[in-house]
Amino acid sequence: MLSLGMALRYQVEQWKIAHVAVAGQYTMIEPELIAGALLPVRGTSFFRVNVHDIRQIVKALPMVDRVSVAKLWPDTLEVVVTEKVPVARWNSDQLLTADGSISGRPSGFSGSGLPQFSGQPEWREELVRAYRQAQKVLVRHDLSIVSLTMNSVQSLEATLSNGWQIRFGRQFFGDRLVRLEKLLAHLTDKNVQYIDLRYGKGAAIRWSETGEHS
Repeated sequence: MLSLGMALRYQVEQWKIAHVAVAGQYTMIEPELIAGALLPVRGTSFFRVNVHDIRQIVKALPMVDRVSVAKLWPDTLEVVVTEKVPVARWNSDQLLTADGSISGRPSGFSGSGLPQFSGQPEWREELVRAYRQAQKVLVRHDLSIVSLTMNSVQSLEATLSNGWQIRFGRQFFGDRLVRLEKLLAHLTDKNVQYIDLRYGKGAAIRWSETGEHS
Protein backbone atom coordinates (compact mmCIF):
# COMPACT_ATOMS: atom_id res chain seq x y z
CA MET A 1 0.00 0.00 0.00
CA LEU A 2 1.12 3.54 -0.73
CA SER A 3 1.81 5.78 2.22
CA LEU A 4 -0.19 9.01 2.49
CA GLY A 5 2.86 11.07 1.47
CA MET A 6 3.52 8.94 -1.59
CA ALA A 7 -0.15 9.07 -2.57
CA LEU A 8 -0.22 12.86 -2.38
CA ARG A 9 3.01 13.10 -4.37
CA TYR A 10 1.52 10.83 -7.01
CA GLN A 11 -1.56 13.04 -7.30
CA VAL A 12 0.56 16.20 -7.56
CA GLU A 13 2.66 14.75 -10.37
CA GLN A 14 -0.24 13.08 -12.15
CA TRP A 15 -1.89 16.31 -13.32
CA LYS A 16 0.34 18.11 -15.80
CA ILE A 17 -0.02 21.21 -17.99
CA ALA A 18 -0.92 20.02 -21.49
CA HIS A 19 -2.36 23.18 -23.05
CA VAL A 20 -1.44 26.89 -23.15
CA ALA A 21 -4.36 29.13 -24.17
CA VAL A 22 -3.48 32.70 -25.23
CA ALA A 23 -6.20 35.37 -25.26
CA GLY A 24 -6.50 39.16 -25.15
CA GLN A 25 -6.59 42.22 -27.38
CA TYR A 26 -3.57 42.39 -29.64
CA THR A 27 -2.69 43.02 -33.27
CA MET A 28 1.11 42.88 -33.24
CA ILE A 29 1.90 40.11 -30.78
CA GLU A 30 1.91 36.62 -32.23
CA PRO A 31 0.21 34.04 -29.96
CA GLU A 32 2.70 31.46 -31.26
CA LEU A 33 5.53 33.55 -29.79
CA ILE A 34 3.93 33.44 -26.35
CA ALA A 35 3.14 29.74 -26.63
CA GLY A 36 6.72 29.10 -27.73
CA ALA A 37 8.14 31.00 -24.75
CA LEU A 38 6.01 28.85 -22.46
CA LEU A 39 6.81 25.56 -24.17
CA PRO A 40 8.97 24.36 -21.23
CA VAL A 41 5.90 24.69 -18.98
CA ARG A 42 4.08 21.90 -20.78
CA GLY A 43 4.44 18.67 -18.90
CA THR A 44 5.03 20.50 -15.62
CA SER A 45 2.84 19.55 -12.68
CA PHE A 46 -0.35 21.64 -12.57
CA PHE A 47 0.27 22.30 -8.89
CA ARG A 48 3.93 23.29 -9.27
CA VAL A 49 3.50 25.95 -11.98
CA ASN A 50 4.20 29.41 -10.55
CA VAL A 51 1.88 31.94 -12.21
CA HIS A 52 4.11 34.84 -11.12
CA ASP A 53 7.08 33.35 -12.99
CA ILE A 54 4.92 32.77 -16.06
CA ARG A 55 3.73 36.38 -15.95
CA GLN A 56 7.32 37.65 -15.90
CA ILE A 57 8.31 35.45 -18.86
CA VAL A 58 5.45 36.77 -21.00
CA LYS A 59 5.86 40.39 -19.89
CA ALA A 60 9.47 40.32 -21.13
CA LEU A 61 8.31 39.68 -24.71
CA PRO A 62 8.23 42.61 -27.21
CA MET A 63 5.24 44.98 -26.93
CA VAL A 64 3.57 43.16 -24.04
CA ASP A 65 1.99 45.59 -21.57
CA ARG A 66 -0.18 43.70 -19.07
CA VAL A 67 -0.41 39.97 -18.43
CA SER A 68 -2.74 37.85 -16.35
CA VAL A 69 -2.16 34.13 -15.86
CA ALA A 70 -4.56 31.51 -14.55
CA LYS A 71 -4.44 27.76 -14.16
CA LEU A 72 -7.57 26.03 -15.42
CA TRP A 73 -8.20 22.58 -14.04
CA PRO A 74 -7.06 20.05 -14.91
CA ASP A 75 -4.34 20.73 -17.52
CA THR A 76 -4.54 24.25 -19.01
CA LEU A 77 -2.60 27.46 -18.51
CA GLU A 78 -4.53 30.55 -19.65
CA VAL A 79 -2.56 33.69 -20.52
CA VAL A 80 -4.42 36.95 -21.22
CA VAL A 81 -2.29 39.67 -22.82
CA THR A 82 -2.75 43.39 -23.47
CA GLU A 83 -0.21 44.89 -25.82
CA LYS A 84 1.42 48.30 -25.72
CA VAL A 85 0.35 51.04 -28.13
CA PRO A 86 3.10 52.09 -30.58
CA VAL A 87 3.43 55.77 -31.48
CA ALA A 88 6.57 55.64 -33.65
CA ARG A 89 9.25 53.39 -35.07
CA TRP A 90 12.43 53.91 -33.09
CA ASN A 91 15.82 53.71 -34.81
CA SER A 92 16.24 50.58 -36.93
CA ASP A 93 14.28 47.80 -35.22
CA GLN A 94 12.37 49.12 -32.22
CA LEU A 95 9.11 50.86 -31.36
CA LEU A 96 8.38 53.82 -29.12
CA THR A 97 5.17 53.22 -27.18
CA ALA A 98 2.50 55.49 -25.74
CA ASP A 99 3.84 55.00 -22.21
CA GLY A 100 7.25 56.33 -23.28
CA SER A 101 9.05 52.99 -23.28
CA ILE A 102 11.14 51.54 -26.10
CA SER A 103 10.30 47.99 -27.10
CA GLY A 104 11.55 45.48 -29.61
CA ARG A 105 9.51 45.37 -32.80
CA PRO A 106 7.58 42.09 -33.26
CA SER A 107 8.80 40.23 -36.33
CA GLY A 108 5.45 40.35 -38.11
CA PHE A 109 4.86 44.08 -37.57
CA SER A 110 6.45 46.57 -39.99
CA GLY A 111 5.07 49.75 -38.43
CA SER A 112 5.00 51.32 -41.90
CA GLY A 113 2.15 53.65 -40.94
CA LEU A 114 4.06 55.13 -38.01
CA PRO A 115 6.53 58.04 -38.08
CA GLN A 116 10.22 57.18 -37.83
CA PHE A 117 12.09 58.59 -34.80
CA SER A 118 15.88 58.40 -34.54
CA GLY A 119 18.06 59.40 -31.62
CA GLN A 120 19.41 58.37 -28.24
CA PRO A 121 16.94 56.72 -25.81
CA GLU A 122 17.34 59.53 -23.29
CA TRP A 123 16.07 62.05 -25.88
CA ARG A 124 12.79 60.31 -26.61
CA GLU A 125 10.69 62.68 -24.50
CA GLU A 126 12.06 65.67 -26.40
CA LEU A 127 11.35 63.98 -29.72
CA VAL A 128 7.77 63.15 -28.72
CA ARG A 129 7.18 66.69 -27.45
CA ALA A 130 8.56 68.23 -30.65
CA TYR A 131 6.54 65.83 -32.80
CA ARG A 132 3.26 66.62 -31.07
CA GLN A 133 3.91 70.35 -31.15
CA ALA A 134 4.77 70.26 -34.86
CA GLN A 135 1.79 68.08 -35.77
CA LYS A 136 -0.62 70.67 -34.38
CA VAL A 137 0.80 73.15 -36.89
CA LEU A 138 1.27 70.82 -39.85
CA VAL A 139 -2.24 69.35 -39.76
CA ARG A 140 -3.59 72.80 -40.66
CA HIS A 141 -1.68 72.47 -43.94
CA ASP A 142 -2.62 68.83 -44.59
CA LEU A 143 0.92 67.74 -43.72
CA SER A 144 2.51 65.46 -41.16
CA ILE A 145 5.95 64.39 -39.99
CA VAL A 146 7.22 61.21 -41.63
CA SER A 147 10.55 61.10 -39.80
CA LEU A 148 12.15 63.04 -36.97
CA THR A 149 15.83 62.80 -36.09
CA MET A 150 17.87 64.21 -33.22
CA ASN A 151 21.56 63.87 -34.04
CA SER A 152 24.59 63.60 -31.76
CA VAL A 153 24.52 67.34 -30.94
CA GLN A 154 20.73 67.23 -30.32
CA SER A 155 19.90 69.10 -33.51
CA LEU A 156 16.42 68.33 -34.86
CA GLU A 157 15.61 67.54 -38.48
CA ALA A 158 12.25 66.42 -39.86
CA THR A 159 10.98 65.03 -43.14
CA LEU A 160 7.40 65.97 -43.99
CA SER A 161 4.79 63.95 -45.84
CA ASN A 162 5.35 66.11 -48.94
CA GLY A 163 9.04 65.15 -48.98
CA TRP A 164 10.41 68.44 -47.65
CA GLN A 165 13.25 68.32 -45.14
CA ILE A 166 13.05 70.81 -42.28
CA ARG A 167 16.16 71.68 -40.28
CA PHE A 168 15.12 73.05 -36.89
CA GLY A 169 18.47 72.97 -35.13
CA ARG A 170 18.97 72.44 -31.41
CA GLN A 171 17.15 75.38 -29.83
CA PHE A 172 14.25 77.84 -30.20
CA PHE A 173 12.05 75.07 -31.60
CA GLY A 174 8.78 76.89 -30.87
CA ASP A 175 9.90 80.11 -32.57
CA ARG A 176 11.19 78.22 -35.60
CA LEU A 177 7.95 76.29 -35.86
CA VAL A 178 6.03 79.58 -36.05
CA ARG A 179 8.41 80.69 -38.80
CA LEU A 180 7.84 77.42 -40.66
CA GLU A 181 4.07 77.88 -40.60
CA LYS A 182 4.41 81.32 -42.17
CA LEU A 183 6.55 79.82 -44.92
CA LEU A 184 4.10 76.98 -45.53
CA ALA A 185 1.37 79.50 -46.26
CA HIS A 186 3.47 80.93 -49.12
CA LEU A 187 5.23 77.81 -50.43
CA THR A 188 2.20 75.71 -51.34
CA ASP A 189 3.00 73.28 -54.16
CA LYS A 190 6.57 74.58 -54.45
CA ASN A 191 9.29 72.06 -55.27
CA VAL A 192 11.32 72.46 -52.09
CA GLN A 193 14.19 70.18 -51.12
CA TYR A 194 14.79 71.58 -47.65
CA ILE A 195 14.10 74.54 -45.41
CA ASP A 196 16.86 75.47 -42.98
CA LEU A 197 15.48 77.42 -40.01
CA ARG A 198 18.77 77.63 -38.09
CA TYR A 199 18.97 81.39 -38.51
CA GLY A 200 18.12 84.28 -36.23
CA LYS A 201 15.09 85.51 -38.15
CA GLY A 202 15.08 84.06 -41.66
CA ALA A 203 15.47 80.72 -43.39
CA ALA A 204 17.44 79.16 -46.22
CA ILE A 205 15.44 77.30 -48.85
CA ARG A 206 16.88 74.90 -51.40
CA TRP A 207 14.70 74.25 -54.42
CA SER A 208 14.78 70.75 -55.85
CA GLU A 209 14.90 71.85 -59.49
CA THR A 210 17.22 74.89 -59.52
CA GLY A 211 19.33 74.34 -56.39
CA GLU A 212 18.95 78.04 -55.55
CA HIS A 213 18.89 79.43 -52.02
CA SER A 214 16.68 82.23 -50.75
